[in-house]
Amino acid sequence: MKTLYRVALSMLPNMSLKKAQALLAIINGDLSLLFQAGIEKEIPQLSEAILNELKSGQALRRAEEELNFVERNGIRIFFWDDEDYPARLKACVDAPLLFYVKGDVNLDAWKTLAVVGTRKMTIEGKCQTEKLIDDLAANFPDILIVSGLAYGVDICAHRRALQNGLPTLAVVAHGLNNLYPSSHRGTAKEMIASGGGILSEFPKGTEAFKQHFVQRN
Repeated sequence: MKTLYRVALSMLPNMSLKKAQALLAIINGDLSLLFQAGIEKEIPQLSEAILNELKSGQALRRAEEELNFVERNGIRIFFWDDEDYPARLKACVDAPLLFYVKGDVNLDAWKTLAVVGTRKMTIEGKCQTEKLIDDLAANFPDILIVSGLAYGVDICAHRRALQNGLPTLAVVAHGLNNLYPSSHRGTAKEMIASGGGILSEFPKGTEAFKQHFVQRN
């Protein structure tokens, strides 16, 4: 039930880490209280949108569907106060309240490099990206390469990491039920099978809208 309430909390409208921490402080960490009738009397500052979600039971229903999905697909859930929540991510003021990971990737890898760049990659850009990954693999064989699975530099970095036997993680801007772009799904499967993974803070059914890429970054 604890995980159910955590997922439901993350699905409430405009629920940020800061807002969640404030709510948890009020209810002494007992999330079940948030979903009980009459909670608006205990927490009068709740927005109308959140109250509507709580009263309708919609957040809990969606959370149940999400849990069924992650269990069927071997997806891990990380909540911000979990012991295994990545330490460096937890130090960020805008860290996600909750996120999902497909794959056995070590999110606290000692050496991690994020590779970002244009989707319209030039030949020179491709050569430089591949050389960077090659050099890193030669000097740091346990480094984790992180990118976004997008066209251009992102997918080049992922594929070169795989060619060098490095784990590689994609942080995506949509739910894990339908990877985007579809042409990169084969690479994503290879990443998962090779000690890497796919990470998203968005529940299933979330599409790759422009604003989600900004939030993902």
